[in-house]
This record gives sequence, structure tokens and C-alpha cells, in this order.
Amino acid sequence: MNKIRVGFMMGAVAIFLGVLLAFRADDLATNWQMIGPNAWGGTTDPNKSHLYQTMGLLTAIFGLFLTGSTFYRWLSHPNAGPSESEQERSFFARH
Repeated sequence: MNKIRVGFMMGAVAIFLGVLLAFRADDLATNWQMIGPNAWGGTTDPNKSHLYQTMGLLTAIFGLFLTGSTFYRWLSHPNAGPSESEQERSFFARH
């Protein structure tokens, strides 16, 4: 696996986790309490919700930056990551 693929995968994972964190911010910021037998209620802290949304947004932006810079490197440096078929051809050309 070359650096280009690793960069794309890390960027995609960061985007996915950032979006997941931003969309689930209210669930993470809720303080659940038992209000009766088999009954739960919760209050959402708006400051924590905003914090989780901001963290998710920043993580997604970092993932976009990482993916974009990896894509730029892939386009601007054609020899940065040879494909597997190119590696096989160069192996057979040497032997």
C-alpha cells in the first residue's frame, strides 16, 4: 500500500468520523437520568452539544484537507505512487 492510498483512507475516515460526531452531538451531550421504573429522561447541555458539533466540523475539515492534498499530490506527481501493474512490469523487465 503506498502513501497515496493511506492518505486517501485516512482522509475518508476523518471525514466519516467528523460527520458522525457532528450529527450525533446532541446524543453525546445528553445527560440521561432514571425518572422511574423503566423510564429514562435526559437534558441536553447546549454548550457540550456545540462543542461536539465544532469538534466534528473541524475533524471533517481536516479530513477534506488531507484528502484534497493527497489528491493534489497524486495528480501533480505521477510517479508518487505507481500502480501495482507498473510495479509488476518493472519487476519482469529487470528479470
